[in-house]
Amino acid sequence: MPDYTINPAVVTDMPPAHDLLKNGDHLFYLDGDNLVEVIKINGVLFEEKMSRQSGINTPPEMTARSYLAYGKAGAMSTDTDYELFTLNGADNGMGVTMIRDGILTGISASLDNTLTSPGSTTGYLDIYVYLKGVQQVSTKLEVVNTGPTPNEWYNVFSTPIPFEAKDTIGCHAIKRKVGTGSGGSVDDLAVLVEIMT
Repeated sequence: MPDYTINPAVVTDMPPAHDLLKNGDHLFYLDGDNLVEVIKINGVLFEEKMSRQSGINTPPEMTARSYLAYGKAGAMSTDTDYELFTLNGADNGMGVTMIRDGILTGISASLDNTLTSPGSTTGYLDIYVYLKGVQQVSTKLEVVNTGPTPNEWYNVFSTPIPFEAKDTIGCHAIKRKVGTGSGGSVDDLAVLVEIMT
């Protein structure tokens, strides 16, 4: 059976431990027979209690951060909604089916970006996570062409979005423009959706 210990010196003579956490930091502490993990995401604290399991070499159930990969290799120059491919190249209209309950926590994108800069016409690429086929508005990652390296983008969700086992998670990119020109294009889009299960 795993044995968890914590050094009290780590938390004595200090402000409350939760106050010391920065975004993305983890804190572990014992609560009776359970190990509790605290993580801070966008200023919000989340707790996950991990019970000890009986039996030899049986680890506690852990909370894990993992990533779902989506993308599209071809150019996206037409103003339309593009379903992004899963890691194995499928574009089935659903994405992937989840095995466990969890939360959506963030999204990132890397791409070749030739969208037109702000001016008479500005090009945009809006990337969204779809949960059970429904666009999750709060997951929007808006890509524009600004600065010398406009090719790396991310959004840590201010409020994580829960999902359940058997839910599907997919990703779409919507090319649009403001103005009368083409708005430019993007190519070689690689997207990661961060989840915790």
